[in-house]
Amino acid sequence: MGEYDFHLSQLQYTKSAMNQLPTFVPMAMTGTQMQSEYDALHATSFDVLHKGPGETEFTIVADDTIDKVFDASGPVSGNHEYKVIGQNSRGNGPESEVATVVVA
Repeated sequence: MGEYDFHLSQLQYTKSAMNQLPTFVPMAMTGTQMQSEYDALHATSFDVLHKGPGETEFTIVADDTIDKVFDASGPVSGNHEYKVIGQNSRGNGPESEVATVVVA
């Protein structure tokens, strides 16, 4: 793997708790590992979704997790897109904006 370039989305909170966009922020790349943090106001669990190079759809890579950190190992070269959905007893909140990680 080569150098990494992070393209982060700036997210704003609006309206009531479950109508607020969650955040998903790539934090660090070490070797072939990426670590990201995410959160959403009043969320008690999360789904993390990923779309890799050449993929047309997002797939769930972490389902109903209570952790607020996601580790991705061995990403291949290209654009990797991530988003998160916060959940609580009232259901799913909105999806975060897409965060893109470019692996060179």
